Amino acid sequence: MDIDTYETLVRRSLEAGVPPGIVAGIFELTTDVAKELQRQVRVERYGTADMAEYLDAIQFQTLERAQQLLNEGSPEQAARIVNSVFGRQLANAGKRPSSALEEQRAELMSAMKGIREGSGNGGGPGRFVVGRTDVDRRAHRVDEDEDDG
Repeated sequence: MDIDTYETLVRRSLEAGVPPGIVAGIFELTTDVAKELQRQVRVERYGTADMAEYLDAIQFQTLERAQQLLNEGSPEQAARIVNSVFGRQLANAGKRPSSALEEQRAELMSAMKGIREGSGNGGGPGRFVVGRTDVDRRAHRVDEDEDDG
């Protein structure tokens, strides 16, 4: 087999999605060589081997196409784009808390902090604490009937 046919088989395997480790094993290459060939295949196919860079490019292409459809497309196409964009914006806005909600949350957290840190009033025992003698109770009163006895 000549080198051109060999390289074509390796590239086609990588283009078909065969992992570079398997390609390296089948064609007796090092894994590094197979990965470098995979990178070259991706650059040729997508213009880059970096997925984030590729996704950025696709997003910009999509924005350009949407702008073109808004300017030159039919009213139905424009309406679909507008509804899609505003629908997502409204959905995302519903997920974001409003400033009023943030203020209420801050007030609540401030109040909870005071409770958690124990800023109690320390007013002493209540009226119904057992053993408290300074409270006027019937049990402490001497009835007139008992004195006569």
